Amino acid sequence: PAVKNEEWLEGCRESECGIVYIIYGDICTIADIVRKVKEMGKKAIVHVDLIVGLSSKEISVDFILKYTAADGIISMKPALIKRANELG
Repeated sequence: PAVKNEEWLEGCRESECGIVYIIYGDICTIADIVRKVKEMGKKAIVHVDLIVGLSSKEISVDFILKYTAADGIISMKPALIKRANELG
C-alpha cells in the first residue's frame, strides 16, 4: 500500500503486504516514518518527490540514504533515479 498519513501507516501493521510506499512526510519526519515501517517488518520505499523539504536535486537521494533506513525510492525525476542506482 501507499500511505499518506499516520492513520494509513498504522493500517499497514495488519496488512500482509511486504512493501510500504511512503508518499507523505517532510525532512523532519521521514526518518521516523521509515523506522515505523521497518519495525513492522516491511520494506520502506520513499516517494522523494512528495517529501516536503527535499529538492529535485540528487542530494535528496543522498539524504534519504544517510538519514533513513529506506529500502528504495520512487521519483518522476530521471536524475534522482540515476543517483539512486549509483548509490545502490
